[in-house]
Amino acid sequence: MNLPRKFLKFDYGVHVLFGALAALSIVLTPLSEGVSIWLLFPLWFLLGAWQVLSAMVLALAYQNEVRAYYLLAVVVYGIALYFLLSTSGAEYLFFLSLIFAAWYAYQTYKDATYRTPSFWDLEF
Repeated sequence: MNLPRKFLKFDYGVHVLFGALAALSIVLTPLSEGVSIWLLFPLWFLLGAWQVLSAMVLALAYQNEVRAYYLLAVVVYGIALYFLLSTSGAEYLFFLSLIFAAWYAYQTYKDATYRTPSFWDLEF
């Protein structure tokens, strides 16, 4: 089933918005004496919540396998994070979620900008 282009474009717009706010927070950290770095934590949580909600909509309503695998990976990651939270290297697991976020944003961008190849795309 085809994915809804308008939703994917909006979804990618939300990713760009959160990414821009996170980048602005990182840039302003030296100027605000570290205060703006605390904006990253709610942004990180909101981005993760948005991605899981988006993946649930696309996986359940449109039977998208990529989003279903993403949801499975997020569940496995959450369980691993829960059990490894008390170990010394657990803080590095939090950065794994950035890889999940970047991959999901790339998938959304790829799906939103995909177009069916036409005659003019053929190479002879």
